[in-house]
Amino acid sequence: MTTHETSFFRDRNPFEFMEETFFPNLLKEPPARKRLGIWSAACSSGQEIYSISMIIHQLFPDLLKWDLDFHATDISEPVLNKARKGSYSQLEVNRGLPMSYLIRYFSQGEDNSWNIKEKIKDSVEFSAVNLIEPWPNWAPFQVIFMRNVLIYFDVPTKKKILNKIKAYLHTGGILFLGAAESTLNLDPDWEVIREGKSTMYRLKDLKKPHA
Repeated sequence: MTTHETSFFRDRNPFEFMEETFFPNLLKEPPARKRLGIWSAACSSGQEIYSISMIIHQLFPDLLKWDLDFHATDISEPVLNKARKGSYSQLEVNRGLPMSYLIRYFSQGEDNSWNIKEKIKDSVEFSAVNLIEPWPNWAPFQVIFMRNVLIYFDVPTKKKILNKIKAYLHTGGILFLGAAESTLNLDPDWEVIREGKSTMYRLKDLKKPHA
């Protein structure tokens, strides 16, 4: 069973963290290779990753000079096709999308749909990935959004997925899970990070001795 519930800037806290902390810190101390990798897993119709892309275009244009490696995946080809098209109903853009973003990054279609502009679409690669099957051979990401999907798996499968993520997360990278999800009692290699209203997960430095 799958669900395709999503919206722009859903559960605002992770996006506020990206705006207020993550992107500013990234620009203060840029890595040697200016690459920004973000994966939106179980992306449904694409609003999550498009929200991130709009934040960058709106607030952090210097990052547009970087190598942006944005992947968004889902098990469902129909919702991926919708995401690639980037066309949303009035109801969909009314859910969480600031009016300033709607005006700047969308154009209205003849059927009263709202079509996201090409410069936002072009920053994202959509592909079909089943999380319980082998994953593509991608470079590690600084940020992985895997929200509101682990709740649909049994405990052994959750453990396998959390273990697989480790190879796909850049050193010091962060994982966002849904509000009802956690790594607690599933994998001791993860630590909880709380900044403001945001909760995320980071791999522990296993080289450090335990206190």
